[in-house]
Amino acid sequence: MVGNNGQLRKEPLKKEWKAWKKFKGKDIGLGWNPIKRTVDASNDWWESRLNVVPEAQKFRTLGIDPEFEWKLDQMFMGIVATVIKHGHLLQVHSVVNILRMLTTTCLKRMKKKM
Repeated sequence: MVGNNGQLRKEPLKKEWKAWKKFKGKDIGLGWNPIKRTVDASNDWWESRLNVVPEAQKFRTLGIDPEFEWKLDQMFMGIVATVIKHGHLLQVHSVVNILRMLTTTCLKRMKKKM
């Protein structure tokens, strides 16, 4: 039962995170307004994104803080950084390096078997 309750609480959060990711799209380098707690972008950008994702209107007044977004990414993207170095989780770019290292290692093992 405890697991199900946790899952039930996690689903609305995952839904919000998915809407946020869809809303932001592939745009990088967006500003963050810590006072308004939302994306700092031109009205044209907002209008163009809201035409694509109308349900994201709520993010105009309250977005997902970049630090919290990073944590949600770790939770929901299927790649979870569980490697700890010097008492800290590795940064996202380090996780990518770990995946490259694992891929290289697996390829070397496959070549040896051939």
